[in-house]
This record gives sequence, structure tokens and C-alpha cells, in this order.
Amino acid sequence: ADGDLILTVGNDSQFRRFAEVAGQPQWADDSRFLTNKLRVAHRTELIPLIRQATVFKTTAQWVDELEAAG
Repeated sequence: ADGDLILTVGNDSQFRRFAEVAGQPQWADDSRFLTNKLRVAHRTELIPLIRQATVFKTTAQWVDELEAAG
């Protein structure tokens, strides 16, 4: 992203939609990230993946696509 982007993913369904928007739908099926509890436990692995994925779109694109995804 070309600016700040704060993500809050509150449940597994939201994570699945986020992963799809990020172009990484396999994250939602990764055993490390199946539940919020697991995502928190494996955040040191997940955060770099998210950082890497977010560089390919502008902040405005992220906002638009995430809002559209619900």
C-alpha cells in the first residue's frame, strides 16, 4: 500500500474474504490460520505474509476491494 492500512479481521469468514482480496485464498485453508486463535498463535508467520501481499495495491484499492468484499 502507498499509505497506512490498519486491518482488523474479526472472524474466520472475514479472514477468508481478506485472503481472497489479498490474492492468497490458500491462507484460509492453511492449518496455521484456520481460526483466530491459530492466527494469533502464528502471527509471527502471518504478519510478514500480509506485509508482502499489501505492497501490490494502493491504499485506496485496498479500501475499495475490502469494502466490496464485506
